[in-house]
Amino acid sequence: MKSIPALLVAALWLIAPTLPLHAETTEVSDGGQVIQLRDVLNHGEAGILVFYAPWHTESVSLKEEMESWANQYNLTVVLVDVVDERTQVYQQFDLDRLPAMLIFDTSHDQVGGQLDSVSELEDALRDAGLI
Repeated sequence: MKSIPALLVAALWLIAPTLPLHAETTEVSDGGQVIQLRDVLNHGEAGILVFYAPWHTESVSLKEEMESWANQYNLTVVLVDVVDERTQVYQQFDLDRLPAMLIFDTSHDQVGGQLDSVSELEDALRDAGLI
């Protein structure tokens, strides 16, 4: 009979491909230039892009909340300083307001639309099976 730790290791080995590898918070602040998802999300890794601007009070509050939130759900969060609504990255992701959040699955395809609050984000992540 196998021991409980051996069974646990076997079970984790079976489900490991569906689990995020680690939680990470990364900040991208390059003057609002276009970004490539492959540069900010690891291959096979789902993640959340949080778009903010340092001058936008609500954006800064969300940014700070998301920095601590990433570890709670073991997801990668990329904080993107868009600078303002005229920058390339703002246009690239077709944003229409700040703050904004977008979810990307393990294939780096966008899941759903633009989200404005953490409660919307959590609902969307549950619906997508990411948490």
